[in-house]
Formats: sequence, C-alpha cells, structure tokens
Amino acid sequence: VVLDLGEEKLISKFYYLPAKHTGYGGIITKYILLAGATEQSYRKIKEGNWAKNAELKITRFEPIKVRYVKLEIVESINDALISEVGVGN
Repeated sequence: VVLDLGEEKLISKFYYLPAKHTGYGGIITKYILLAGATEQSYRKIKEGNWAKNAELKITRFEPIKVRYVKLEIVESINDALISEVGVGN
C-alpha cells in the first residue's frame, strides 16, 4: 500500500484500521513501514507487529518530512483486508 501525500509533509504516526466485517481474517500482524521524498527513495522508518484484533493500530516514530509512505505487509491472517490507512503528526 502506497500513500502519496501530494507534497512533502511532516508526519510522526501511521494508522491502520482492519476491515471489521471479516472477524480476525485479513488482519495484518507484521509490517514494515517505509517513507521517502520520491517513489524511488524509500527508507525503512518502522517495523513491528500488531495484535491479532480488529482495533485501530497506531504506529509512532520520530517526525520525518516525506511525500510517500509505503506499508509492506509481511504477515497477515489470510489475505490482508484494509478498511482505512492514514498518517498524521
């Protein structure tokens, strides 16, 4: 999943809301978060695990100015299903 913010913005958190209508199926449990000023200049800013529940997942990191944010799904329960993703400060 790649987010294009349209211009460089200062961000310090990423959030992910699993699709709730599937129970626990589709939940992302392990991820890598990358960001960059261009689509060719990604660098890893965070990686980790999320609980196996349908609650909102929020990942915080040091503030960084980027245009693109990329979520790489490393592990999920069945095929990943996403209701909503976003970034903020």
